[in-house]
Amino acid sequence: MSALSAGEQIVQAMVNALNAPSPKPCTTYRSRVDAFNQPELPAMVLYASKETAEVLSHRTAVSGGRMRRKRKVRLEAVVAGNPPADQALDPLYVFAVQTLQADAALQALVRQLYDSDLEWETEASTQDTALALVEFEAVYITPVDDPTVLITG
Repeated sequence: MSALSAGEQIVQAMVNALNAPSPKPCTTYRSRVDAFNQPELPAMVLYASKETAEVLSHRTAVSGGRMRRKRKVRLEAVVAGNPPADQALDPLYVFAVQTLQADAALQALVRQLYDSDLEWETEASTQDTALALVEFEAVYITPVDDPTVLITG
């Protein structure tokens, strides 16, 4: 089995960063298939949603060439509570952005990391369930011929 791509290394570092602080507002999962039960909330799920790449320099006899990659990583924050439940999402959004920006191990892997899109959804019932979808973009550089190696500096 081959090594993990640099993009997957970044996603795993994001999950580790969000689960590291103590106290933390909730658990962050790398993926989740089943819906959350009320006692499990609040919770966050983080997964890669898209990646684009562009050639920065082509391969030559003395250089392997470089790719600028941008991996979009979606964070889903889920809460339940009395209306307006979406208010309970804002502290999770702030926690995620501040924690990811402050994590030195994660910042060493990326050239840039920022939240580029935020969407709110609420489902009404006896207790509202609210969802925030935060799209992060992680920009990093790899060799053209090896997506497992990060070029830093």
